[in-house]
Amino acid sequence: MTDPSAIREGGPLRIAFVIAAAALIIGGTVLVFEGSLTGTGFAITDIDPDVGRVYQVTFEQQGACAPPPLYTAPWSVILAAETEAEPSNATLSIPSSPITAGPTLVNSSIIVFSVPDGVYQYTISPEFGFSPSSGTVRVQGDDVTIMLYEEISCSLGAGSVTD
Repeated sequence: MTDPSAIREGGPLRIAFVIAAAALIIGGTVLVFEGSLTGTGFAITDIDPDVGRVYQVTFEQQGACAPPPLYTAPWSVILAAETEAEPSNATLSIPSSPITAGPTLVNSSIIVFSVPDGVYQYTISPEFGFSPSSGTVRVQGDDVTIMLYEEISCSLGAGSVTD
């Protein structure tokens, strides 16, 4: 059994604990490691630097009826249980109408989430305005972009949306 005074008085066990705690916060990255605690110290046997890392999942409108391309707003994405909308001041939930389409909405054509590795369900609103309108995205060690195609009737002009 380890002498408790070794921890209080700066013995090898306390020094090992301080080193291990410092390793956890290096570079703002959470490190998970395996090791063993003995009466003389802590031996690190494995470090996984990717634990706690997040990746971007980007939903990007492709733009319809080019040139110039038309973008739709307001719109939103639900990824897992989180909702993001563009423009950022849009009222949730996004109604099926009225929506606007035009080239000036390019600054509202991208929605980005930051998530760890995993498999996520997503839903786009308004449903009838985009393809795909829902699906599954797998995040596995890299950023992911999902291109969305607007279902806009170009023959009707800017601002027209087909059901």
